[in-house]
Amino acid sequence: HLDACSMALLDVAYEVRESGSVQLDVYTIHGKHIQNLFRMNDHQVGYTQQDVVLEGIGVGIYYMVLHTPTYTVHKKIIIDPR
Repeated sequence: HLDACSMALLDVAYEVRESGSVQLDVYTIHGKHIQNLFRMNDHQVGYTQQDVVLEGIGVGIYYMVLHTPTYTVHKKIIIDPR
């Protein structure tokens, strides 16, 4: 059982080594896709930092998955309003 959390603001930083499609998704710890945070078809090479909003997500443990043209990165996040 997960308690409701209306919104979570995350500061996301990443580096892309090759231009192309970049996508950031959120999954449950069981692998269920929850939300696409952004998708850019023509992302340029370089470092990016931006705020992203998770809406309608429960308190709990999730995985953010960043897909780039050359690699995929998984990062565990904990949503806890305390």
